Formats: sequence, C-alpha cells, structure tokens
Amino acid sequence: MSLSSLNYLKRQIMPQLKLDKFNMELIIKAPNVFFKQYYDNIDLVGYVYYNINNGKIELLYVTDNYRNKGLGKEMLNNTIHEMKMNNIKEIWCSASKHHEFWNSVYNGAFTYRYPVQPNINYPGFFMKI
Repeated sequence: MSLSSLNYLKRQIMPQLKLDKFNMELIIKAPNVFFKQYYDNIDLVGYVYYNINNGKIELLYVTDNYRNKGLGKEMLNNTIHEMKMNNIKEIWCSASKHHEFWNSVYNGAFTYRYPVQPNINYPGFFMKI
C-alpha cells in the first residue's frame, strides 16, 4: 500500500478524537500495542506507546514547550482508561528512580520498584488501577 493510500485510510477510518486541549491520532503498531500521537493544530506535541495486553507504557513523551501544561497527564489518563477497559490491573513503565514525571504524576501515586516486573531486570514505576 502506498503512503498516500495509507494516509487517506488514516483520515477516513481513524479520525482524530477531540480531547480537552489536543487532538490525538491513533496509529496501531501491532495487536495489543498502540502508538498515539497528540497534536496542537498541526504540530506534534507528544506521543504515547503502550501495550494493553500487559499494562506496560513503553514510552510517553511530551515536547519541551508543552511540558507542565497537562498534556502528559491527559495522555496518561486516556491510556489508563483503555487499560481498565481491557481488565489490566496494574500499569508500569521502565524508568530511573529520579524520573520527574513518574515521581510526581497523580501526587506520587506511582511506586518505584526494582525490578519493575519479575521478568524485567530494570527499575521502573507501577500503579494499581
């Protein structure tokens, strides 16, 4: 399939959802794995990549100009909602103990743990949902 055909299908089948402040575009990468891009008008301002099968947030990124404006929390809220809809009981991510976002979001509701999962030999944060 050509890139123009793929873009046409994305516009027709996966319209942007209007969120509180930003537009979101869903790009499905693989079964149970999602990559969502967030836009303010035409500018990409953040993205989240996560697995609804095991509760892992692979990557959550907000551009510098949009940090501390609620976008990261909005992205996380939408991700948690989807995880709950898929009966996930715990969400988690690999991150260092001093990661600013994971230490502060939801007033510190995420807990640091090493290893973050029994079969993952990395530190990270988790939260029961």
